[in-house]
Amino acid sequence: MIVFQYIVLFLAMLFILYLSGRKLRYKYKILSPAGITAIFVYTLNEGLRYGRGMDYNLYAMNYEDLAAGKESRWDMSFLYIAKFLINFDIPWQGYVLLMSFMFIFATLCLLRNYQELCPWALPLFVMFSIHEVENMVRWYMGFSFVLIGLSFMIDGKKKGLIYFLLYSIFACTFHVALAPVPIILYLVTLKKTPFFSPFITILLFFAISFSFQSKFMLKFVEFANVLSLVSERFENYGNDAEFWLTGGFAGEGGFSVLPDIQELLILGCMVIWGYRTISVAGKKYLYAYNLFIIGLLLHPIARQIELVGRFAQPFYFFRGIVLAGIIYYIYQKKTLVVKPVFLTLSLLIFLNMGRRYIAAPIKSVPDHYLYIWDSDGKSYESMYESWLFDIKNIQK
Repeated sequence: MIVFQYIVLFLAMLFILYLSGRKLRYKYKILSPAGITAIFVYTLNEGLRYGRGMDYNLYAMNYEDLAAGKESRWDMSFLYIAKFLINFDIPWQGYVLLMSFMFIFATLCLLRNYQELCPWALPLFVMFSIHEVENMVRWYMGFSFVLIGLSFMIDGKKKGLIYFLLYSIFACTFHVALAPVPIILYLVTLKKTPFFSPFITILLFFAISFSFQSKFMLKFVEFANVLSLVSERFENYGNDAEFWLTGGFAGEGGFSVLPDIQELLILGCMVIWGYRTISVAGKKYLYAYNLFIIGLLLHPIARQIELVGRFAQPFYFFRGIVLAGIIYYIYQKKTLVVKPVFLTLSLLIFLNMGRRYIAAPIKSVPDHYLYIWDSDGKSYESMYESWLFDIKNIQK
């Protein structure tokens, strides 16, 4: 029943986001009925989730400790917002609602640069980011401000870079480790062509997958130790640098380097057809494609090392925009001519991707998909232990 409820509400949210995107494609205004509807539906659905992810529950326990008068080492803005909410007796769930609101608002800011793709880009960007955003709450609260700043920089208008810089600095006051992300986002704007051809990209992906060994990361242990001495914000990582640099997934190491064959086919289609779509979609689409390629090439490492995953995932989300461009320019407008056999095979692969997102909860643990009304008798601590136990069992 819990899983069925989750699937229905998840699909309903995506469908409403699609309808909102259709309206926004013709008149893009975030505070229009379509924009407000998208914000409301996402904020409500995601803001009322309960216990989804280890970080979610860990921060929930920290929030309750803070409310009880204990000290916290959170970064400045995340901490002060928490204290502000606590002063008004607002529980952790109120903070979750706020973070959900910020992420969807930031996503809408970003997608004003991809207005023609919005019907597909909005639900796809949300779908591809949902599990990470649900779990790594502080990281993506900060990243929301990076996205807002990025929307100004992509726009190319005067002072866009200044706005990006200011929003990025503010984002780092939520999670200081975010600092490399905006730097990479800026550097990618300097690249006016695709990083690689599809053939080279796929070759590099498999080369990284088969050659990378997590022991290589041990070379950075001393650097992590130095960082922990320089700043107490990095102390948790420095104290157990080997753990974070070679695994970090509940202490058990990561999953297999390569995703399964179905995901490989999906990624291959995105690399090839996304590359072809650049010629008709323009420089903003090129930017999204290059960010996707960064995320893709880091993906095999990210599956092994959680710390790398935290940095790789924000770029990997941009495959939602890449796929939206493929759907719009190849399947809808037919601007690009593709042989029917390849078109049909690609369509079947993409449809299978949607099926997998629906089937995944059915095969998973029901308690991973709770809402607050399902939480009776389940504390944040018990949920944290449940996630820890399940992750360890999955990785065996």
